[in-house]
Amino acid sequence: MARQTDRTASPTPACQTPLPGGGVRTQTIVTDAMVGDIARTTYLGNRWIWIILIPAFLGVPLAVGFYNAVREGVLLGVFMLGSSAVTGLFVTALFGLGLLYVTAPRAQRLATPAGTPMFADFAPDSIGFGRGDEYTAVALGEITAVRHVGRGLYITSSTGSPLVIHDDLVPPQIGRDLLARFARDSVTAAPPRSWSPSPVIGSDAPTTPLRPAPGPVGLAPTDGTVRTHAIADAGLADRLARAQRQAPSTRIAFAASFVPLLALGLFAIQRNLTIGDIAMVGALVAFALIAVVSALWVRGPAIFRRRVPAGTPISADFGPQWLTLRLGDHTDSVSCDSISRVSRVGDAFFVSRRGSAPGLLIPAELVPAPVADDLQRRFGRR
Repeated sequence: MARQTDRTASPTPACQTPLPGGGVRTQTIVTDAMVGDIARTTYLGNRWIWIILIPAFLGVPLAVGFYNAVREGVLLGVFMLGSSAVTGLFVTALFGLGLLYVTAPRAQRLATPAGTPMFADFAPDSIGFGRGDEYTAVALGEITAVRHVGRGLYITSSTGSPLVIHDDLVPPQIGRDLLARFARDSVTAAPPRSWSPSPVIGSDAPTTPLRPAPGPVGLAPTDGTVRTHAIADAGLADRLARAQRQAPSTRIAFAASFVPLLALGLFAIQRNLTIGDIAMVGALVAFALIAVVSALWVRGPAIFRRRVPAGTPISADFGPQWLTLRLGDHTDSVSCDSISRVSRVGDAFFVSRRGSAPGLLIPAELVPAPVADDLQRRFGRR
């Protein structure tokens, strides 16, 4: 009889492997409990979500209540204003709990199902995190803050998306050192001290100029891998930002943000909604549109300008099993098995991935014609 794995059991203790050049890689297997922990750390750590949503759920009902209070008189108006406040608090709490314990874990489970291998690299000059078919690394010099949120470390950098590393992958001493060195708003953090990756690594560990890569530690690109190099010019950041706006996933997300507005219009015609009702829902849609526009036209270009200023070395590896992109001190890798399509978008190639995982944007100058033809043959048109 086939052996079944209990995916709700306690996490497998993380094993540690020395990294070339010093540091340590910790590895474990994802469980259902860890999926929920990672999802809650991801959303609780992202303050912008709550900065946008809380005013929307609280401010809009209060504004509608105040509007009705002005029309209905003092006593009835005060009652309506109070009921609007209670409604706003209830909706906020209900939405927050649903997001943290239902929606977020469900989305996280699609990206990282139970049973997925997960690992973290703590090197003297960088921190990396990998799960299944993706890997991301960021230099210590690019890290702006490290916070302990829920059951994981929430690491923000000046060059891109945050890293979320579960507690089971963080050796206690390394966790304390990171929180002490990068604590930004904690009043209980220990005094900063120098970075000490791990006492289990000997001084005679082999060295290599390559950053840790997915798979066996310290191996150079495998046979059949094409590595390309370039130096970023002054316009690369703007070209990548434009390409990101033209990416298929971005267009779908932008179009989807108008769906609630269309549904609201149809519902208002059928149900004869009041101006206050329309204003409340319309304000929520407006907040969503503002968030999308600011992410694409403000935050996106700013991130690329910090990540690839003029003179930044950039490189890419195109292998039979992995694609790896290095933009300065930021590294992203994806497994070829997880790629659904590669398409040409402006001055870059966008690597779409299966499921809800984010794609990869590779500058066109890193993709020579033979490689582009091979990507087209393997993953779709340019």
